Amino acid sequence: MPCKLPESAYSNPETIQKFVLYDVLQGIPPDIGFQRLCKTLRQNLDYPKYEYLYYQFYNGNPEPDMPKSFSKSFSDLPMELLDGIVGNLNLKQRFRVRRVCQNLRDVIDQHKSRLKIFKVSFDCEKRWNILKVDDLDQKFLKKSYKKTLKLLGNFLKTSSHVESFELKLDNSEGSKSVLNMLRDVSMTSLNVENAKISAINTDEALEILGFFEPGELKKIELQSERGNGNVRKLVEMEQFKLAESVDIRKFRVFDSELLEKFLHFKRFVVKVNSISKENALRLKNAILEDSGPQILSVSLREQYDLVEILDHLEIDEESGDEGFNYTYFTQKIPNSSEEIRLEFHVAEINFSRRISNNVFISLLF
Repeated sequence: MPCKLPESAYSNPETIQKFVLYDVLQGIPPDIGFQRLCKTLRQNLDYPKYEYLYYQFYNGNPEPDMPKSFSKSFSDLPMELLDGIVGNLNLKQRFRVRRVCQNLRDVIDQHKSRLKIFKVSFDCEKRWNILKVDDLDQKFLKKSYKKTLKLLGNFLKTSSHVESFELKLDNSEGSKSVLNMLRDVSMTSLNVENAKISAINTDEALEILGFFEPGELKKIELQSERGNGNVRKLVEMEQFKLAESVDIRKFRVFDSELLEKFLHFKRFVVKVNSISKENALRLKNAILEDSGPQILSVSLREQYDLVEILDHLEIDEESGDEGFNYTYFTQKIPNSSEEIRLEFHVAEINFSRRISNNVFISLLF
């Protein structure tokens, strides 16, 4: 069937643009598409113009304007090539490249990156706030946070994984803006591996914890200056249940009846009002159930009866050794190369499982 388009349409720029868009939508490589279009229109077209239109459509610009000249620039490269290049840049380099032009800014903001460190600290007692994202380390004045938080939001939205997330919030407007930024970027759960959150408002701390993907989050540390955290709400969260390590010693002192909610962890650090001989036995049995290194540390507000606990744990008081301001006991685990170590400090009890004869390294500081 002969084409009904008039000859004049073959040289019409709008018609040619539609042909180029068709090639893009069909996934035809530009060099092949150009040759086919020249043959179809029975004329020699300008390849730089064709290629420019092709990649403008390809990179998401539906109405490209023809430039006066067609000199190539870095930002004219295909999107997949730009994305590959961006993937090899560190954060400082990406931050600089982002300022070059809108095209590169879009590439940077859409690139899925893995962040090692994401740290934001708002402290009412200091003049400066602190920002650290990988190799980008900055201080900014308390009132000059809006532009910085917008950039942080872009980094978090496009990150595929954050290894270490650390946040310290006070009662400032900046802290409230951080929370709003996190609410915005967490429409889908954030893939965070280790989280440390310190906040005056502990409900906000738990809300932020809820932004993280359960199961991806391995280590949790929560702190509160007022020590009024809601532990009962925390232990019901999926992020808590699926984590491997938790430290809430500075989040809240709670009753030891909740200790049973912590027995699945490889490591936990908590502070309770007091500990009974029955709960001490539960901790010891939890250590015995799972193989591999474990550390369970319980700080105490009230004094405990060492003799009573040792008796209930069936440990000979005379078998202990003296450390620096503490007494410790070791017991070989039957049919295993591991042993249990119990440390009794003035206001702290540590239960650990380790390979026999290994040097014990305390994780408390």
